Amino acid sequence: MKELLAAPVDEEGNPKTDAPGLADVVGEQGLLNSAGMGVPPTEAVIIACGLRRLVTSTEGVTKARFWGKVLCNSPSCDYLIAEAEMEGGGAPLTETEEAAGADAPGRLGGPNFYTYFVSTDSGRSWEPLPHVLPDQIAAARLVKKILTGDLDAPVITWPPFSGRERELLRAQIARITHATRLVPGNYYAEDEESGEVAANPEYSGISSDCREVASVQDYWRHGVDYLINANGRTAWPEVAEPEDGEEESPEAVRQRKMMARESARPMNAKVGAEEGASWTTKCHGDCAQYALFKQVDGAAVKSYVTYGTLSLQSTQWPGAAVVAGQGKHVHTYIGYGMKAGAGGRVAGGPGEIRNTPSAIPECDDPREQPAAAETEEEAVTGEGAE
Repeated sequence: MKELLAAPVDEEGNPKTDAPGLADVVGEQGLLNSAGMGVPPTEAVIIACGLRRLVTSTEGVTKARFWGKVLCNSPSCDYLIAEAEMEGGGAPLTETEEAAGADAPGRLGGPNFYTYFVSTDSGRSWEPLPHVLPDQIAAARLVKKILTGDLDAPVITWPPFSGRERELLRAQIARITHATRLVPGNYYAEDEESGEVAANPEYSGISSDCREVASVQDYWRHGVDYLINANGRTAWPEVAEPEDGEEESPEAVRQRKMMARESARPMNAKVGAEEGASWTTKCHGDCAQYALFKQVDGAAVKSYVTYGTLSLQSTQWPGAAVVAGQGKHVHTYIGYGMKAGAGGRVAGGPGEIRNTPSAIPECDDPREQPAAAETEEEAVTGEGAE
């Protein structure tokens, strides 16, 4: 415990206490606890110390927060996930990742915008996860598997998954994040000329009206780009227009049909009716509004405050939630990394072959028993004749 709570030291043995960009893990988990979610306060302190160790020992980390916990088949090896923003977008793509069409690191709203670190020892050590590939995201949709806690473990599933458990974990993190990351409607602002979306400098926090916040479709927006189920990307590739007098290729026709069934939804897009129905809302504590008066330039300014919290829980991804209160909102996930509903199966192998017992009891052949009985009867008869 002392090792977990101790501050990291530099080469000269001085403690590293400066951790810029580190989120208030204890405060965020306290807000989640008020809604019956999150981790206990003691574990929150341990995780906060582990994140401080990550920020102070890893170069290029500008922001870091506790993303959540992915449960494994043994509680002692659950994955603690840290979400970090890196200077320059993080590690560049490798040639293999570029050939696979991976999204550029650092692109706001993309699946590789954040760099994720994983720990299985309560934050003593952190290991970065690789960039996620579109094929891995598409394949992870067909996989429903409880993780083992070993990042190098093979993924034995059907359909097959090309990668180890670390790639599957990273793909499921991307799916969960892009499906459940909601932000208030005024959290981002869109530039009128370029159309680019960026953080809104005038954002002042969550509304104090719980009824307003509880409306998923009206108040909340997508915090990241939506992942297309068919290809694991955030956008459809461009379809080449046929030349004059030529017909479209069957592949182009097929892609246009898929684009009509599932459209791309960028960051800051409104929540649709079907998606909004997949969230449940609940008010915790005293959600009534109380009037406050402040003296501003000699005049009394009236404002409202509420002391309750509101939780939004995803029914598609059990364990994913957004809790709003005290003027802020917090995202969390604690679950097995599996989407609700049917789908995915594990190809089981043959059962264990039993060993042959060392000693097998033998018995007489029942066909020989009548002959033996007749012999015994003749012997008895002969003795009586004498």
